[in-house]
Amino acid sequence: MRQWKRLLVSAGLMTAMTVTPVCAAGWQWMDQNNDNVSECYYVQDDGTVLSGTTTPDGYTVNEQGAWVVDGVVQTQSVQSPQSGTGQVTAPRLTRNYTQTSQLSRFGYVLYSPANPGDNMALIVYLHGHNLGDDLTDLTKDLQELRKEADKRSNAFILAPLLPPELDRGDKGMWMGIQESVMELIESVVTTYKIDRDRVSVMGMSMGADSAIRIAAAYPEVFSCCVGIVPFHENSPMAKWEKGWGEQVKTTPAWFFVEDETSARNLAKTVADDITTAGGQAWVEVMEGANHGRAADRAESKMGAGGYGIYDWMVSVKKVR
Repeated sequence: MRQWKRLLVSAGLMTAMTVTPVCAAGWQWMDQNNDNVSECYYVQDDGTVLSGTTTPDGYTVNEQGAWVVDGVVQTQSVQSPQSGTGQVTAPRLTRNYTQTSQLSRFGYVLYSPANPGDNMALIVYLHGHNLGDDLTDLTKDLQELRKEADKRSNAFILAPLLPPELDRGDKGMWMGIQESVMELIESVVTTYKIDRDRVSVMGMSMGADSAIRIAAAYPEVFSCCVGIVPFHENSPMAKWEKGWGEQVKTTPAWFFVEDETSARNLAKTVADDITTAGGQAWVEVMEGANHGRAADRAESKMGAGGYGIYDWMVSVKKVR
């Protein structure tokens, strides 16, 4: 079993554990007219402010760019932005780029809960094939997760963006930059004082294949793993080696697969290997559903019955 930090030290990568933002975008409170009252603006990657539109994360800004709710500009005091009655919490989905040991510009989206505290959970989300290079599209991918996070305000969500030039099997896809993914996770865990026993990983399609493989590569890091429509017959990441069951036995896994023979069979093989090694794994087949439809049905279970996928990921603690 590889030790995460030991691996980074031996590879000379420990200096990259604190990931440095090189460009930032997202919501910022700004006092534009120096009246000691700040309004909230959505800053784009190029430094310009959105105005008179709906932001990529679904909020409304007026013609001056200020965030409005039912036509009312949201404000907060400059003197005490973190205290006092009537405090307004800004939209909490930010888009950023960082530099890692492998990539000079690694995009990601970070969702922060309202009133975050120490020792909160972190959900790491790996998107599927062919998303492109637009962080706006990645925010749309997080909609179902965000809905549950908004209701509970008990977890951060981190979603890196796979550089499109690596989105091919021969380029490694997520596995080709797994060190960068781990560096980014470590940076967020350290910065926001995340509970290290509640760092879960979730993937969609090709990202689901990669999530279970990264969980097997770094079994000491992840508390649990969710795969939504993994093991598609055309996915170059849909592979499994028998020894991985032993590696991931302390990381419970929950798979939602399409109704297709190869996906069903590989999901069963993976689950059997994990349980044989002494771990826990569950497979739910979306009966009668193809790849896309199965993904939709699985996402509908994000908050199902008051204890769906989201609550499971946030509540499971790492077995050590």
